[in-house]
Amino acid sequence: MPVRRSIQRHYDAVLEAGARFFAARAQELATACWGMAQRFHRGGTLVIYARPGATFSDAQHNAVEFIHPVLVGKRALPALSVRDPAQLDLLAGPDDIRMGITGHDLAELPRGLQVAFGDRGGCDAEHAFAVGAGDPLVTQEVQETAYHELWELVHVFFEHEGLLQSQDCTEEVCLTCGDVALPAAVVRVEGTQGWVRTARGEEECDLSLVQPASPGELVLVHGKVALEKVKPIDQFSQEFYPFLTNERMDVPEVLADVARSVEMKWAEVASLRQATDLVAVERALEALLRQVRAGGRVLAFGNGGSATDSADLASDLQAIGVPALDLAGEPAVITAVGNDISFDEVFARQVIALGRPGDVAIGISTSGRSRNATRAFEQAKRQGLLTIGLVGYGGGGWKDAEQVDHLLVVDSTYIPRIQEAQATIYHALVRGLEEAG
Repeated sequence: MPVRRSIQRHYDAVLEAGARFFAARAQELATACWGMAQRFHRGGTLVIYARPGATFSDAQHNAVEFIHPVLVGKRALPALSVRDPAQLDLLAGPDDIRMGITGHDLAELPRGLQVAFGDRGGCDAEHAFAVGAGDPLVTQEVQETAYHELWELVHVFFEHEGLLQSQDCTEEVCLTCGDVALPAAVVRVEGTQGWVRTARGEEECDLSLVQPASPGELVLVHGKVALEKVKPIDQFSQEFYPFLTNERMDVPEVLADVARSVEMKWAEVASLRQATDLVAVERALEALLRQVRAGGRVLAFGNGGSATDSADLASDLQAIGVPALDLAGEPAVITAVGNDISFDEVFARQVIALGRPGDVAIGISTSGRSRNATRAFEQAKRQGLLTIGLVGYGGGGWKDAEQVDHLLVVDSTYIPRIQEAQATIYHALVRGLEEAG
């Protein structure tokens, strides 16, 4: 019963903190997305600072999402993570985006950050998002959804490239006379002439090069001349951003839509947390507690964003005195085994060398189809380890896997929301171990 109460308390705390944060900060998150998109459009790089340890895993997670997008057809955006605040000034130029992530006071971050996340306020960042949860595990989960949403929704503004231009010119002559052609929606057609709407307002335009033209079509305009038609937003974008249309070019309306999407995405992951099988989490925690009390170590692993989650888990366990190893955090071993044998063996090889009977192997995957993670579980069972798998897709490739003793499932097919719900699962395990003593 105490274990069950510990798990439920953690879930309740996350749901309360997230609901409060996203209701209050949705509009500012939307504005931060717009500012980031403008800087990316100018060639900027996202440089993310966090201190070594659990918080740095969030900086790495954020970077991998921007540079290796899971959304098919979305552009890779330049991002990197640094552990030393001095590296921000070294690597970040005037058109770059500086971000800081901390589980504690924002005041510990270097001054002048463009975007910052923390538990308490105090930083003079352009956008500073203090969660105010007072619990680093809860704070991390709210932050993860927030930076996922920045990454997801920054792409909205690439569908509206007119919003990526400088917004500080109000003279009529400046509407389409800049260095590049601007997307504009056709409003009215009168023969070869017409009116178009850009992010900055409406303007008369020569449509002779894009005939036949119809109201609602999107065209590229330069110097009040429509040069070519722009293809409609593709079906994937329409499904992912249901509020988008090619005709919507009004800044306040687009920002309001993005803000609503921020809250919708939080509601989605909140419902996934509420649907989690807490009895299964309780059973996994009880088994984990037995192994740890008997002297077992935890070996955690995963790929990509799940690799940063395994790093977060290992660091959180170490912080409460549980011996834990992050198998994804050994680049020399991973590249040696991957180069000389196979990438499928990068975790199994470490289990062979480091795993002992009575230890616990915890694998994190969104799909359960990562061959190297499955191989690690197979090897762990041969060597007498307890195995715990965190997976999405309703169980995915591990749904009926005999080599996984405890399978903790998030029933979703959307990777960011799966990862956020998985963070709550493994943090509940950490908190349960901590409170059990």
